[in-house]
Amino acid sequence: MNKKYTYVNGHSKATEQAHELVFNCYRDSRYFLDPVACEQFLEVVQEYRKEHRFFLWAYAIMQNHVHLLVSFKRANTDVVQIDIGIKGMVSERYSAYLLENDKDRYESFEVTEWGFTTFRLWQPGGSVERNISGARSILRSIKSIEANPVRKGYVEEAHDYQWCSAWARENKKGLIPDLYKTPVHIPDQKRTGFRGSANKSEHYSRFGRPR
Repeated sequence: MNKKYTYVNGHSKATEQAHELVFNCYRDSRYFLDPVACEQFLEVVQEYRKEHRFFLWAYAIMQNHVHLLVSFKRANTDVVQIDIGIKGMVSERYSAYLLENDKDRYESFEVTEWGFTTFRLWQPGGSVERNISGARSILRSIKSIEANPVRKGYVEEAHDYQWCSAWARENKKGLIPDLYKTPVHIPDQKRTGFRGSANKSEHYSRFGRPR
């Protein structure tokens, strides 16, 4: 599997692979400390999920960036347009909310570029994209994304962090990720960092191809 990270630059098209996307906040700012921003981001993702018919397999909203793992049902879906659309809609809704409810905070998002003042939530440019194929690789990506809040010390268990797909799956509410099933061998935790069976037998995972 090629683990090289590339930037979405307008030329990549969705395929049968999964796409791991990372949206970065402007200048590494911790904008997602605000629960309203988190809620609006998830609302927009759900709307795009329905409209563009993609599987959402994992997500984690961190303080200064967001991880998504998606797979498109239509092979000709333009990943770039999904990227631009989600970020644009979130920025539009959150700026409108702040303008109405917290003008001081709204002004903290404003930047002046080329003589114009604009609301800036996201780092300019495309999001970071990694293409993933194969059930085992997708499973690893899900676990890695959902482990982000634990690695950062936000919580001790991924399912305790509200802005993560592990929490939604565990509590059966919020933006629940798509579940899928496939026979997958999960390697021993001591060797890979992932929990697995002691005899390395095949494990029937809750994660896998969508039903």
